[in-house]
Amino acid sequence: MTENRIEPFRIGLTAASLTGNKGAAAMASAVIAGLARRLPAGSGFLLFSPYPRRDRESNTFDNLKIVPAPPLHAVIILPAFSFAFHILRRLRLPASPLVRLYQPLGAMLSCDLILDLSGISFVQGRTPALAYNIACLLPPLLLGIPVVKLSQAFGPLGRGFTRTAARLLLPRLTAVFPRGPVSAYHLDSAGIGHSGVATDLAFSLPSPQIRAGSGGPPRIAFIPSEVMRRKCVALGIDYAGEMAGFCRSMIRDHGCKAGIVLNPATSLEWMDHVMERLDIVLLMSVNPGFGGQKFIDATVPQAQVLGVSLPDPDLKWNEARGHWDYGEIDWDEFWSTVNGHGPCNKERLATRVKAHNDGQWVRDAALAHARKQQQRSIQEAA
Repeated sequence: MTENRIEPFRIGLTAASLTGNKGAAAMASAVIAGLARRLPAGSGFLLFSPYPRRDRESNTFDNLKIVPAPPLHAVIILPAFSFAFHILRRLRLPASPLVRLYQPLGAMLSCDLILDLSGISFVQGRTPALAYNIACLLPPLLLGIPVVKLSQAFGPLGRGFTRTAARLLLPRLTAVFPRGPVSAYHLDSAGIGHSGVATDLAFSLPSPQIRAGSGGPPRIAFIPSEVMRRKCVALGIDYAGEMAGFCRSMIRDHGCKAGIVLNPATSLEWMDHVMERLDIVLLMSVNPGFGGQKFIDATVPQAQVLGVSLPDPDLKWNEARGHWDYGEIDWDEFWSTVNGHGPCNKERLATRVKAHNDGQWVRDAALAHARKQQQRSIQEAA
C-alpha cells in the first residue's frame, strides 16, 4: 500500500478504546504499533473514542489523536451528520458548514482508511451490539471512505434482520477478516465474501522488555475454561482430572506455589480436585473483557462456600430485588489503578513479564507430564 505513495496516511479507528474493553484496547494498540512501522513517516491515527477523556489521559502514542465519539454520538449523531453530508454532496450543495459544525465529521473525512475493530459483529440476539456494529459502518460508507473490518468474530447470523444487515453492509467494505474458521463459516454460509481468516490482532503485540528480579518459589495459576471443558467432554477427556494432575505435578516436581482463578460462572467443583494444594484462590467478579456488577450475584456465593469475606462493608442481600446490594465504587482509586498507579501494579507487570520470559520450563514440564501420561496409558493398554 505504501510503495506508490510517499505522503503520510491518516487512519481512523472505530469501535475501540484504550480504556474500555481490554480486548478492543489490545487490538487498537496492536494496530497502531504494527502499522506505524510500515506506513510512511508522518502517518497518524485517529481513535473515535467512546471514552475520550479517559483515553486522552491514557494515550501514550505520539501518533494517535483522540476524537470524541461517546455512544450517543457514535450511534446517532455521527451517522446523522454523515447522511446529511452525503445528501448535500449528491445534490451538489455546500456541505462545509456541517464539517465546521461537528468536529468528528471533519475528523472522519480527513481519514484515508477506517479500521473497524469491533470484537464481535452481527451476532443474532445481540441487538444493542448489532446497532453499534451498523452505526460504526454507516458514516465511512456514506462519506466514501474505505473500511476494513479487522479480525472479528462473526455470527451466527440467524435468518432475520441480523443476517439481512450483514449481507447489505459487509460486501460494501474494502476487506473483512473473520477471526477464525467458525466465523468464516458463518459468513460463507450467508454468501458473504471475506478476505480470509486472521488471528486476533492482540496476539501481535510485542512482549514488554522488562526484567523482574527473582525471589521465592515459582508460581503458576490455573484458569479453568468452560469452553475447553466442553471440547474435552466431546473427546472423552477428563479435563478437570488432567488439570488437577498437572497441578500436582508442578507442585511435586517443580516446587511451585499454585493458585486457581474462578470466573463468575465457574463451578466450585473444581476446588474438590486441588483445594488442599492451593496457595491462593482468585474470584473474578466480572468475566475478562466485560463490565458491570451483575456478576456479583454469582461471586458472593462462591466466596461464602470458600469461607472468605469480601471487602465491601455495604454488601448485603436485598430480598425485594433478589440481588446483592453493594457499596459505592471509589472511582478515583479505580482509575488510578487502571492508569498504572495502584498497589503492586509494577510488581504485577514485572511478574507477568518474568513468567513469559522464563516460561519455557513450564512448557517443558507440561510436555513431560503429557508424555508420562501417554506412557502410562500405553502400559495399561498392554
